[in-house]
Amino acid sequence: MPVEKILAKINIQPNLIDLQSNSKEKVRSALEALAGVTLLTKRKDSLYALIGYYIMEVKTLEQIEFFFNATRSAYSPDLAYHMLKDLTHFKEASTRRIFMNAFLNYLSGIQISNSRFSIESFIQLIELSKWGEKQKQKFLDELNSNIML
Repeated sequence: MPVEKILAKINIQPNLIDLQSNSKEKVRSALEALAGVTLLTKRKDSLYALIGYYIMEVKTLEQIEFFFNATRSAYSPDLAYHMLKDLTHFKEASTRRIFMNAFLNYLSGIQISNSRFSIESFIQLIELSKWGEKQKQKFLDELNSNIML
C-alpha cells in the first residue's frame, strides 16, 4: 500500500491532543507528524490544525522559530504566510540570521501560486515590515529571483 494511502487513513486526533501537552517534545512531535501528513496527503484537516495551533499558541519570535523548525516539512504557503505576517512585526528578527536565512530559503522553495495568498500579498507584508531596508531588500530579491520566475 502506498505511503500516501496509509497517511490518508491516519487519525490525527492523538496529535491534536499532544498539541495541548506541556511537554515541548510532545508538541514538536505532533507538529512534525501533522506537517508530514499535510505534505504527503494534502489533507486540509491537518493543515487547519497547524494553522489553528499557530494562531492560538504562537506569539513570540522564539515560538515562531520553534514552530517553523517543527513544521517546515509541510512546505505550506499558508503556514509561511502566517509566519511571515508575524515575523514582519519583529524588528529584532534580523538578529536571528540563521533562522531568517532558513525561512528565506523556505519561502524560495514553496509554491506560493498554489496558495490562497498571492505573491503580491507576501511582497506587501515584507514591504510593510519593521525590518531594516537591507533585510527587506534581501527577502524581496530572493522572492523575485526564485518565486516569480
